[in-house]
Amino acid sequence: MKVSTKILAIKNYDQYLELDTNAAKYRIFLLNDDIVRIRCTFDEEFEQEASYSLVLTAWEDKMDDLLKGERKRVAAITPNYEDLGTHFQLTTQNLIINLYKEPFAIVITDKEGNILHSDLKERGYVQDKQGRIYHYSFMKDEDYFYGFGEKAGYLNKKKRRMRMHNVDTIGYDSEYTDPLYKHIPFYVKFNNQNNIASGIFYHNSYDSVFDMGCERSGYFDKFSYFSAEGGEMDVFFINGPEIKDVIKNYTELTGKTALPTKYSLGYMGSTMYYTELDKDSDEAILNFLDKCKEEGIPCDGFFLSSGYTTGENGKRYVFNWNYDRFKDPKKFVQEMKNKGASLAPNINRVC
Repeated sequence: MKVSTKILAIKNYDQYLELDTNAAKYRIFLLNDDIVRIRCTFDEEFEQEASYSLVLTAWEDKMDDLLKGERKRVAAITPNYEDLGTHFQLTTQNLIINLYKEPFAIVITDKEGNILHSDLKERGYVQDKQGRIYHYSFMKDEDYFYGFGEKAGYLNKKKRRMRMHNVDTIGYDSEYTDPLYKHIPFYVKFNNQNNIASGIFYHNSYDSVFDMGCERSGYFDKFSYFSAEGGEMDVFFINGPEIKDVIKNYTELTGKTALPTKYSLGYMGSTMYYTELDKDSDEAILNFLDKCKEEGIPCDGFFLSSGYTTGENGKRYVFNWNYDRFKDPKKFVQEMKNKGASLAPNINRVC
């Protein structure tokens, strides 16, 4: 197991600060006054930048041409630092970033001294023998946690352990089932004592786990952790101080929601029942639209579940039509359009 416990060397580049520790290398980017990037690798060198999820960067990326027109390139704040003996210190207009030498830890505060994020000293960044990477953060009793993508249960995910893995979980329990469909390794931390919010985004798409205070230790302070099956530990700290400020800064980093089509803002019918009928699913859906009109319910569209793709062997295939259920797909789509309803077919893998 590799654990960063001591800074061995520090070097200041124009766009970032580089640290060598006894176990890993780090690059600290001050992306702006409210976003700090902590990039960590346990390999000899950092991999080339290659991201499809960041729209705000301060570095060259293999995906720049692909995301041309969507990605904004900025100049990072030059990371001038002070050596204060026990730690190095960086500042922005809104944040103070302290890099403790031994035991190694990164602690971020606001200008009033409120701790917004603190690594767990002596255990902040870890790689185990299987190559899994961990980031441990100090946790207060007053901290609440929100986000994590699509997760069941109460909004506050304190005392939860959640697996991040995209999976089809039809019929899931609305309080306990995990994992679900959407893997978004981002959370908002809100401290209900000082009413200050901050966020963490892990730029890592590997299967991963968030433990928000379930695991305890007799040696360490209370902590939460993020663990990923591989890749780099690429952490973006996002400042608030209000939750709405965290979300604004997060969406500046990863992109804002595109303006949806007008019809999608209306009522969209959806059910697996019709596409699982033995035959004439098309007529059943068209009758449903007629019934909506008869009852005065405006229906602007219909999500066509994957039963329309079922083959003779019962399996589902991409771009396949079951002609027992939809005898003339082209005519069916046109009739849906004539009735004022857009069609959104579910494209499914073989299963």
